[in-house]
Amino acid sequence: MSFGRFVREAEPNKLLSCSNCGAKLRRDKLVWLLLTAGALVVAVSVGFAAPFAYSRWGLGLAVLAVLTIAVAGLFGLKLCGWLLIGWEPVATKDNL
Repeated sequence: MSFGRFVREAEPNKLLSCSNCGAKLRRDKLVWLLLTAGALVVAVSVGFAAPFAYSRWGLGLAVLAVLTIAVAGLFGLKLCGWLLIGWEPVATKDNL
């Protein structure tokens, strides 16, 4: 699957069809571990960066720092999910 299609369509609970064979697939359960760890890292990063940026540069740049961390974190999670988390075939009536 291309990264563009992955960004647009892949979600932890959503079924997707393979672009090569058409088989129904769902994300491996490890995706929940990745999402939890990523959310924790982003939350801790924002928790440390926001007060520092606010005290040093003011509200405007603190908001910009928080948005930058959130976007970078989301991109990093999507990239890691695309590269590291696999897919599981879904059992349907057709393939039983």
